[in-house]
Amino acid sequence: MPNLPIAQISPGMIVDSDVRDLSGRLLLGKGQEVTAKHLLIFKTWGVAEIDVRAAAPKATPVPTAPPAAAPPGGAGDVAPEILAEAGRFFQLNDPAHPAIRILFDQHIKALQQAAETA
Repeated sequence: MPNLPIAQISPGMIVDSDVRDLSGRLLLGKGQEVTAKHLLIFKTWGVAEIDVRAAAPKATPVPTAPPAAAPPGGAGDVAPEILAEAGRFFQLNDPAHPAIRILFDQHIKALQQAAETA
C-alpha cells in the first residue's frame, strides 16, 4: 500500500515499514500497530505520511468516564451529581492510568468539599 498522510491513518492499522522522524530516529518499527499515542508522536516529530498495510483499522473504544469509586479514605457515599460532574471532566482520559485515577479521586474530593461549604 502506498504511503498515506497521517490524517488518514487510524489507530489499529499496522505499519508496513519503519516509521522514522526527520533525523532518522525510529518512532515505530515495521509490523507494529499504530495507536492514538503514536499518531500524536508522528505529528510532533514532523512525520507527514507512513506506509501501512491494507488492513482495516480496529475500532478503539473511547471511555466515557472513569468508573465510580470511593474517594481516598471515603466510604463510597459520593453523590451522583458529583460523580457525573467528575465523569464529564475526565471523559477523554484513560481511567485505568494510575495518575488519572489519583486526579479523578482528588477532583471528587474537591467537589465534595465545595458542596459541603456551599
